[in-house]
Amino acid sequence: MAISIVGFNRSYVAGVDLSSNQYLFVKMSGATIVPCTAAMDTAIGVLQNKPLLGQAGTVAITGVVKAIAAVAITAGDILYIDASGKATNVTVNVVIAKNVLTSGSFSLTTGVVTVCVTAHGFAAGDVVTIASATTAGNNGTFVVQSVSTNAFTISNANGKTEDVATPATATKVIRAQRVVGIAETAASGAGVNVSVLLRPLGAL
Repeated sequence: MAISIVGFNRSYVAGVDLSSNQYLFVKMSGATIVPCTAAMDTAIGVLQNKPLLGQAGTVAITGVVKAIAAVAITAGDILYIDASGKATNVTVNVVIAKNVLTSGSFSLTTGVVTVCVTAHGFAAGDVVTIASATTAGNNGTFVVQSVSTNAFTISNANGKTEDVATPATATKVIRAQRVVGIAETAASGAGVNVSVLLRPLGAL
């Protein structure tokens, strides 16, 4: 059962009708609060009441609060928000760069795959998703181990040596969601209340 332990609550003017957003995460829009509408939004806290447009909305910013889960959640899970302002343990990757491998190759040496692509621009430690390679084992999401100007290496025990006959892609991704808290109770599925130990605003 979800519980609440009062921390710091603050009142803000509702910038839209929030009567259907109780126990959902909200964000600032100017001096008002509005619903979170994207997984990458910076939530300030969980709405505690049901204000109409222009009315005072009470937002829990710290403490243990009740929130609505988007998915099944286990106690102890790190929590983010989804595009409807619900609590979720699911992360979203955001594309920040893409290279199309129109000519290049994959070469395998003892579980390490060297991917040849001109001026890829990646750096060691980047997370890269490879897709559309002819050999299925070359596709997936990997951490770049080392780089040169026209090649990078990844650890992939399923990789195969192949020339790129048809365009494949190597996409750099980052997780841009902010951590909003930690689950103190479990939720059995979407729409179920979960107790969230809120994390301070701005913490990643």
